[in-house]
Amino acid sequence: MRERDARVSITSLEAGIVSVNLPGKRKPTQPSPCCIICRMKSLRSILLGIALGSVTTLVVAQNVRSERANHPRISAAITQLRDAVAYMEAAPHDFGGHKAAAIQSSRAAIRDLDLALRYRAHEDRGR
Repeated sequence: MRERDARVSITSLEAGIVSVNLPGKRKPTQPSPCCIICRMKSLRSILLGIALGSVTTLVVAQNVRSERANHPRISAAITQLRDAVAYMEAAPHDFGGHKAAAIQSSRAAIRDLDLALRYRAHEDRGR
């Protein structure tokens, strides 16, 4: 190993932090002001998207709640299916091998009923 390759420059900094400079390695540079502005614009766009998505979700959730009130049987079915899924998941037995399929089918039914309420909420909002 050549002596020049083995040389390492160590500099003590404030608060006991040590900086090691290896030969041939570039020191990190500060990002340019343009890069910082681009990052800030990207962050602002992301935050704006999150805010708009939250407002949209809140409006849809309120409409779905009103649809649940307009369709109490569908709402009750969703509640009972969720209870049945929780019961089956906690049950120690497998219901003759039908437990997994029953849970999967119940979740699909919950999803479809919820989509039906969302559709009604969307249609009612458009009127």
